[in-house]
Amino acid sequence: MNEQPTQMGGTAAPQEAEALRETCAYLRSLIESSPDALVTVDATGKITDVNTAAVKITGVARNTLLGGDFASCFTDAEKARAFCRRAFDKGKVSDFPITVCHASGTVAEVLCNATVYRNEHGKESGVLVTVRDITALRRAEQAQRESEERLLVASRVAGLGTFTYYFEFDARLFSPELKTLMGLAPDVPILLYADRIPVAIHQEDREAFRTAQLAARDPHGAGRFELDCRIYWPDGAIRWLHVMWQTEFEGKGERRQPWRVVGAALDITERKRTEDALKDALRDIRTLRGIVPICAKCKKIRDDQGYWEQVEVYVHQHTEAEFSHGICPDCMKVLYPDYC
Repeated sequence: MNEQPTQMGGTAAPQEAEALRETCAYLRSLIESSPDALVTVDATGKITDVNTAAVKITGVARNTLLGGDFASCFTDAEKARAFCRRAFDKGKVSDFPITVCHASGTVAEVLCNATVYRNEHGKESGVLVTVRDITALRRAEQAQRESEERLLVASRVAGLGTFTYYFEFDARLFSPELKTLMGLAPDVPILLYADRIPVAIHQEDREAFRTAQLAARDPHGAGRFELDCRIYWPDGAIRWLHVMWQTEFEGKGERRQPWRVVGAALDITERKRTEDALKDALRDIRTLRGIVPICAKCKKIRDDQGYWEQVEVYVHQHTEAEFSHGICPDCMKVLYPDYC
């Protein structure tokens, strides 16, 4: 009886040790698989452990990093030391921006997060630092800013005003250029809800405008529209706008719903005035239509009263044409043979 517990105790120790090794191996695999650099630092600022991502971001071998100065991995060593001191004082530091220096000489923008960890007795053992490389993110943000700036410049040059409508909030946002097209000051802040638009649509264009608005909400529609409409400026002036917009949807099938509308407007008042002037000019042009009775021999034309008139007289009376007389070569031979 007394030997069995000893035997059981003797076999339990290796099993516990194996379980402990498996647990440690599992935890280490998690640490090594992290895409972020993980570094443990003691109270003196020395590195006590690193993962593979830390080796990659610094370009320094693991054995060289271990026992080295944590602050030496950064372009601003004093800033890195201040980060560690704050972590020990506060117990935690989040999203601390700093720059890592790679062994090759290149640098990478990173965000550091630090948390104090303790031993089994509750005593501070050091801080665990997570280093996330945000260089690609910063480049993407810069590229997006530059793209937006180029788009704004292009919009100003083209005279385009832009707007965005959010279905969820029932809110409209207007660009300064669009405010100018609506006869408003560009610096007036506008965030409008429902139908409180600061311009009035011309009564003859309201139905078409409302139909287009309703079509933009159709979850099964194309979502792209173009419309010419007139608006009243605050001073009563009438301007023509060519409005274009695209509805963006979220979800698929029966769950497809409109999310927002993005669009642009262009002032086409001068173009419309030119088109109207051209139409008026064309209406003033008199043209000949129908059957015109003409003599087969002398080529006189019979008018509506039955009188026969010379071709040039008839054409002049019924059109805006003017005649300049001359003699063709064939008639020249008959009338003036000596000159030919």
